[in-house]
Amino acid sequence: DRLSFGSPDRLWQYLGVRPGAVSPLALINDVGKSVTLLLQDILLTEQQIHFHPLVSDLTIGVKLGDLDTFFKFTGHQAQFIKL
Repeated sequence: DRLSFGSPDRLWQYLGVRPGAVSPLALINDVGKSVTLLLQDILLTEQQIHFHPLVSDLTIGVKLGDLDTFFKFTGHQAQFIKL
């Protein structure tokens, strides 16, 4: 019922990243499957999604299909929502 960003402590506890470096790749650190991944549905129309790879001084582009493979590897499933 309430959507919010995680606190710096929670980001570190569950995803092993600091604010500014949060990305879908941080799910690799969520071994307890505590995080629910919500993505905006408009991303389904994109060829690539660009984000930080666990640090805020780099950016990478990943195809949605490859990202889905990564999510399956981590045991997560993206939920696409309309905002």
